[in-house]
Amino acid sequence: MRYRLALLLITLCITLVFAKNTGAYAQTLTPVLTEAPKPLGDIRAFKREPNQDSLKIVSERQVPELKAIPFKSHGFLLFPKVQTSQRVSTNIFATEQNEEADTVTSIEPSLFILKNYNRHQFNLLLNARADKYWSNSNEDQFNFNTKFGGALEATRSVTFPFEMSYVSGHKKRSQNFSNNFTVKPTAFNSLNTAAGITYAPNRLNLSLIGRYSDISFDNGENRFGQTIIKNDGDLSNASIELNGSYNVLPNHQPYASLTIGKTDYKRRNFQNGSYSGVDRSSDNLSFLAGWALKYKGLMEGNLGVGFGTREYDDPQLEPINALKLSGNINWNLTPKSTLTVSLKQAISEDNDVVQGLILSQQRAQIDHELLHNFYVKAYAEKALLDYEQSNREDDIYSLSTGFRYAVSPVWSFSGDYTYQTRSSNRAGLDYDQNEFMLRVKKHF
Repeated sequence: MRYRLALLLITLCITLVFAKNTGAYAQTLTPVLTEAPKPLGDIRAFKREPNQDSLKIVSERQVPELKAIPFKSHGFLLFPKVQTSQRVSTNIFATEQNEEADTVTSIEPSLFILKNYNRHQFNLLLNARADKYWSNSNEDQFNFNTKFGGALEATRSVTFPFEMSYVSGHKKRSQNFSNNFTVKPTAFNSLNTAAGITYAPNRLNLSLIGRYSDISFDNGENRFGQTIIKNDGDLSNASIELNGSYNVLPNHQPYASLTIGKTDYKRRNFQNGSYSGVDRSSDNLSFLAGWALKYKGLMEGNLGVGFGTREYDDPQLEPINALKLSGNINWNLTPKSTLTVSLKQAISEDNDVVQGLILSQQRAQIDHELLHNFYVKAYAEKALLDYEQSNREDDIYSLSTGFRYAVSPVWSFSGDYTYQTRSSNRAGLDYDQNEFMLRVKKHF
């Protein structure tokens, strides 16, 4: 017993020394599933001193005279803006048969507030979006989200980050993975909270973060007036994440992350007219280890490999074990061109799926600065959904190109063309979709 206890303590110490927040490098991957946002996904935001070796990638560049100027009041910085867009889609329902084209007008106001009090940080985001479909009024929707977060600094080495958010939104039609087609998009609400502690005395960087998320879905109706149950996907997720890294060389960090969580479904799966199906609640464990680097402003990113497991409460569902991957590399090929490569593989869930699935994604994107205020981009992406309860597999391919034109600190314009296709070995779930979008953004 003593030897087992000693081994457990040694393992815990090793994990503390080499653990790191895997969200330190933002993923650029397209959301495939409807999931509650992960709060505190990037704790780098709480570092005070800028790193001169940090990469300035093309997609984030902006000359000083074109940067938005915030309002200042009583120590608060306010960034109000409104974005309007016009989108044309050749297949708004993302269906294989009876494709429907439509034009969508969107208005998206937002307000970001930043406050620094001594060395403490606080921020608040308010964002809303209204979509109006010209020919299909049933698709009209209003989405809203708000986020409050920040960091309390006890000492220069100890910080307490926190974040709370609320989202009221709708599932995208392309995120429907069953033949149960609702007349209106499925609405959902999610509440997400996180708090933790980070300790960075020198080269060592440790963090312990607790997270809780809750997401619920509204039921819908099909075109015959029959109820389509979606609220059997209501769930909550609680987890503890232990992270840390160590600078073995300047801007070179081996890292690892250990996450233990519990997913609790509020209802059994809806089958045969009642909530009498399997219970999809599960205990979750994942581990990821890898390397993060920054090299002379030319390359920045991380690559990690690990494993994930999901053990279901219901004995009818078999456990899932999968390889876990996470990576995001930004590379300045030239002073005006940035290549970004991203990849991810992890166990995921969706309310249209009885048992979990393994989601794998890869993306390559190129950003280029044509002029000091005109940027172009293009990317190719692939996602594979491997369903564990059957031999079903879905492949989703995306190709996109676009531009961004900053006219002044107040006005900017952008546009995109995106082609997406899904190929499934389940009949009736393939689709092709072309979208053209133009945006106008105004800062106040």
